[in-house]
Amino acid sequence: MKNIFISLSYIAALIPIGWYSIFIFFVCKAYLKLGRMPYFDNPDPYNLGFDNLYSFLKRTIDYPIISILVLVILLTLNTLIKIYRLSNFQKTVFIFAVAAVISFTFLDPLGLMDWFLD
Repeated sequence: MKNIFISLSYIAALIPIGWYSIFIFFVCKAYLKLGRMPYFDNPDPYNLGFDNLYSFLKRTIDYPIISILVLVILLTLNTLIKIYRLSNFQKTVFIFAVAAVISFTFLDPLGLMDWFLD
């Protein structure tokens, strides 16, 4: 039970980090193609010619939020049932994942999510 719980917690924490890494890669490709940072409605992300990457990101855009909800549920269960004690590295990974979701979803640095979701 302990190993399954640890594995699920890591997967739930690494999904948003991986998704945002791919998103940043998409933005970097757009920057290299345009020669400037994209901004809202100029250009549309689907007009850049990165169809496979764009469609992957568009289909999986809700995965980071769902995985953070799963992570919160798992950590709450861990607190209630005391399955295992979290190490400092695990706490750091989990906090970084939650911070990444909050910063990209709610704070939207540089307006990139607004541009992508346009």
